[in-house]
Amino acid sequence: MVIQALLIAIIMFLTKFLDWGFFNIQIRPIWIGPLVGLALGDLREGVLMGAAIEAVFLGTFSVGGSVPSDVASAGVFGTAFGILLGKGTSAAVALSIPIGLLAVLLFNLIAGVFFNFVVDFEDRAVANHNDKLFTAAHYFAIIFYLPFMRSWRS
Repeated sequence: MVIQALLIAIIMFLTKFLDWGFFNIQIRPIWIGPLVGLALGDLREGVLMGAAIEAVFLGTFSVGGSVPSDVASAGVFGTAFGILLGKGTSAAVALSIPIGLLAVLLFNLIAGVFFNFVVDFEDRAVANHNDKLFTAAHYFAIIFYLPFMRSWRS
């Protein structure tokens, strides 16, 4: 069970890194589901659950600062819970919707409290023409944004 949890954590990190990292690839449950299924040893169920969750979130996408639901978290955790609980596609879809909404809520809470401080710090560095301080703050934000935020926002 620990190995499966670590594999799911790695998949979650990779999906969010691809989504918010340097690649900015749109992460969708249609390919997350099979990846989770492969990691958990049930590729067939992963494909079916990924397709079903994709159907639910088909029209969901982020525009600017508007994030209606965290599609990547919903895809990863919905598929994982569906496979691990053995309840099938209906449970995966039913769990994916609240998971996506809770992930966005958590992201907004953490971003509002912590990362607004980093933006203010960088603005002051730019105003003072301190390029080295700005660069250091930027790298700090990248390093800490990945583990804390990438897993909660799509």
